[in-house]
Amino acid sequence: MIINDMPCLILSQYIIDSGYMSLPSLNSDWPIYTTYLPDGNNVNDNTGAAYDTTPLIDGRLMNSDFIQHYGVQLKIRCKSFNDGWDKINEIAISMDSVHNVSQAVNGTNYLIQNISRSSGPTFIGIEKGTKRRNLFSVNFLVTLKEI
Repeated sequence: MIINDMPCLILSQYIIDSGYMSLPSLNSDWPIYTTYLPDGNNVNDNTGAAYDTTPLIDGRLMNSDFIQHYGVQLKIRCKSFNDGWDKINEIAISMDSVHNVSQAVNGTNYLIQNISRSSGPTFIGIEKGTKRRNLFSVNFLVTLKEI
């Protein structure tokens, strides 16, 4: 089934609404961006971004709709290794219990039927540059439908 919004945007909004991260415009702790992880003097060191990744097509229903699990990657950047690990792990564990949750994005309502981890939280290294912030990621497969 085709959806109107990017899956990473839907998952980002769910993470914000669940209180794990915030809108970048609020200038608060742990903002989450969609499709990019910005840098600059006005960007918090402790931040995250969600990206769309390769989906998994899991078959076709008799009405010709495909069962698609959308791929989404969450990336966290943090000055403190322990704080970054705790944040990515907290979010990853919380996604394990998501089942048939309604989420509104841009005036459209979606049903998040399931979120499955396709990887565990992973330390992916130190960010290049002078700030030497820690990077972490976790990958999800998200089953969505517009309602």
